[in-house]
Amino acid sequence: MFEKLSINDIINEHYHTLHNFNSKRIKKSEVFFFFIAPTLISLLCALLSPLNSTISTITITIMSIFGALLFNVQILLCDLRIKIKKRMNEVTPQSRDKQESEITSQLIKELYSNVSFGILTALFEVIIMFFWSLSTAAFSANCKVYLPLNYIFSVFSYTIIFWFFITLLMISKRTHALITRGEFS
Repeated sequence: MFEKLSINDIINEHYHTLHNFNSKRIKKSEVFFFFIAPTLISLLCALLSPLNSTISTITITIMSIFGALLFNVQILLCDLRIKIKKRMNEVTPQSRDKQESEITSQLIKELYSNVSFGILTALFEVIIMFFWSLSTAAFSANCKVYLPLNYIFSVFSYTIIFWFFITLLMISKRTHALITRGEFS
């Protein structure tokens, strides 16, 4: 039952897109930039500007819109991958077109992983905002509980926001690379 809800594959595939395209090795600097730095920055942001209802409303709106747009991108990538696979079957195994199509297919697969991770982070952010609003309603009168809880929610929320926007930049860069490749220009 829980296999259908498992997100491990999405997270693992996104993590594996942080590799150097030629060597297939994952760069430690990129892991730091994509995962650790946003968490550290979020710790500071949560201290300087903890969550409030305005930030929550804006965040939910932005994440909902981008999440829906990313679903559309995901469908377009599925269609594009099918067309590339069909094209790969039509060319000879040694041809340059076959090699280019394989590279493009790999780029589409990685882009799909990034889009899936983006959708996942948008969904998590909306869920965090939902639970933050419940905790605010329940504990806002008790400062000893509310302030630490608000800080924890702020750190999680800001971390996911940073992950989302960095992933969005990755998606933009890979989409640009895909479109400017020889077969699409």
